[in-house]
Amino acid sequence: MITTKKENLNITTEKERVGLVLSGGGSRGAYHIGVIQCLAEHNIKIDVISGASIGALNGAFIAAENNLTIAAKRLQEIWNLLAEDSPSKLKIDVTTFLVLKLLSEIMGKLGGELLKEVINSLNLPSEKLGLLEQEYINKLLTNNNINVEKLKAGLPLYVSVYRTQGALNDIKSVILAAMNLKNTPFSEFLHIQSLEQTKQRDIILASAALPLIFESKHGFADGGMGSFIDSQGNTPAYPLVHKESCSHIIVTHLDNGSLWDRYKYNASKAILLEIRPKESMNREGWKDLINFNANSIQSWIDQGYEDTERCLKKVSDAIILRRMAQKTKTMKEEALKRLDEDNFHID
Repeated sequence: MITTKKENLNITTEKERVGLVLSGGGSRGAYHIGVIQCLAEHNIKIDVISGASIGALNGAFIAAENNLTIAAKRLQEIWNLLAEDSPSKLKIDVTTFLVLKLLSEIMGKLGGELLKEVINSLNLPSEKLGLLEQEYINKLLTNNNINVEKLKAGLPLYVSVYRTQGALNDIKSVILAAMNLKNTPFSEFLHIQSLEQTKQRDIILASAALPLIFESKHGFADGGMGSFIDSQGNTPAYPLVHKESCSHIIVTHLDNGSLWDRYKYNASKAILLEIRPKESMNREGWKDLINFNANSIQSWIDQGYEDTERCLKKVSDAIILRRMAQKTKTMKEEALKRLDEDNFHID
């Protein structure tokens, strides 16, 4: 971790409202810890959060703490637990599991029993469970880490969710979208504090419910699947642009090649500021979605910190320019008001 004396950018004022978007990306979400550490060290205040998938889980911890310094420490503790005691229930190769699980679902639709017997012989989890132990993740959301009362008093939190059509159909839709043949439907964005308290934790978990890996909740699955081609669901800036009065929105990506397009939000008065990884985040390809090992986690944390440090000047410059524009506008309005009071007219 880079340790240098930080300049207090002091980029927020009472008139400024800063939103934070946390994209999805599985275990690469450790990157968010570095982002939060860097923002906290520069005394940047966040007023509202929106997250998808792992970004929803991380966002819940951050929103509940309502203090970035404390939230960064809490996130580090949580991810250390993940590294020390992985939620994976299986000892077999992940690829093998997913192939067998997918085939099992297909054969189940067709009435086949042979593959089910093979899977049962490997002691794989039941059809209602996914590759990772969801109860383990649920414990992380409850055991002195986050509760509905802390969340109620915390920062406003939005999460991205996708109306599931069943695991097989969801995967088929994502594959077609990845091939640029047909986009998936839009994700929906739910304000957690507006939901019944009994549903809040479930909806946060639903946002991270990857098909075949986690069980869907209340008809919702991983929010990152929505409008897959342009990352509408996986980079949930929409609620902060259209539902919150944010003057600035910091958007974090877990893939430098994300096709999310900030120019689609040009009509917004908010200034969008992106943090994109400078270097590739790939460690083991798609397995990075569930690669909860200590070395990878720490490398992603460091990468998030360094990328945020690099991008912060753009953030501060944008806010300084906005302040200058606001000051100029105020001076103009005051000058015109004085002329009007003096009955000054230009014929």
